[in-house]
Amino acid sequence: MRGQALATSLPLCGGCHVPGNRATVRCLGFGGCVIVAVRGSVNVHRVDQIRAASAAADSDHIVLDLRNVSAIDASAAPALASLCRRAQSSGGSLCIVTQASGLRSRVRHAAPDCYPPFYDDIGEALEASMTARENAIRHSA
Repeated sequence: MRGQALATSLPLCGGCHVPGNRATVRCLGFGGCVIVAVRGSVNVHRVDQIRAASAAADSDHIVLDLRNVSAIDASAAPALASLCRRAQSSGGSLCIVTQASGLRSRVRHAAPDCYPPFYDDIGEALEASMTARENAIRHSA
């Protein structure tokens, strides 16, 4: 149901540790979309966990919440672009929530052909993701 969070949170890799890093990746279903919330630093290996989390959540419409990320390695940008391509190739979407302007420009440079929308506010990102999902359902019917 639109606007209602699922009662279950999927702790995918919840508590996973990289030495010296308290990073976690968690998923929550919301309105037919999935929110993948990341805490800690993001590098290419963390993006692999994000990819696995979004695949396990069984939704092609992903909101990637990076508001609690302490650092984003340059190697993460091409991996995030790849995640965007994968979502779009399956009829889905990827919205990224962050205020880190450096990440936005790195992702744009890494994949000008598949630039995901960025949002400062998670509410706006969820609304965009749910709208994309509804449009995909309408077009497939």
